[in-house]
Amino acid sequence: MKHRKNALELLGEKHEPSKRNHNYLQHYWTHLRDVREEVRSMLEIGVQTQKSVRMWEEFFPNAVVHGLDIDPKCKQFESGRVKIHIGDQSDKNFLQSVTNIAGGFDLIIDDGSHIPQHQIASFEHLFPTLSQHGIYVVEDTGGCVGDFSNSVINILRSLTDYVNFWPQGFRTQDWPYLSRFPDNAPWLAKNISGLAFYRWMVFVFRGDNPRENPYLKELSTLKPTL
Repeated sequence: MKHRKNALELLGEKHEPSKRNHNYLQHYWTHLRDVREEVRSMLEIGVQTQKSVRMWEEFFPNAVVHGLDIDPKCKQFESGRVKIHIGDQSDKNFLQSVTNIAGGFDLIIDDGSHIPQHQIASFEHLFPTLSQHGIYVVEDTGGCVGDFSNSVINILRSLTDYVNFWPQGFRTQDWPYLSRFPDNAPWLAKNISGLAFYRWMVFVFRGDNPRENPYLKELSTLKPTL
């Protein structure tokens, strides 16, 4: 069956960002097409050229597109709804200053240094800055950037333990009543709703876990041991 290009892939043909060559745009389309109008602020780590930020500016009609790069020359790409910040993605103070200026993000894409330690450090600092249903994407993981041990992929994969968090002592048969976690549950357990892994890229979704399942029941007289 012939592949019919979606709207984002067509914008990719127009602007020619490097992520188009990795076939990332079909995955972005899957997860972002329904929130195009809702995204108000996004951050892309790694600018280099204006190709990607201009594509996102056109794709998200209501968003301010923040680009972050260590190269001062990238400042020239700032115009319209595109804002460029110059600094190091591994510098937490710098990341916080960008967050303060932007007021938080609905979408964060890490296409920066591709150094595993930087990718994890940026995620740990920036993921909590996402809006309640924000999306964090790490591009270029694994062998394509020399991370042959898949260190970043494995660290992110471990987040599935938080998505599937189970309070100690809670009875299996009482699962319909597990509509909220105890106060001492890990923050990540309460704020990651899912992950999606593709070749060389990972999506991490922020959400209210497990309260967003409308079929679960609030605890009443049932008092499990938490």
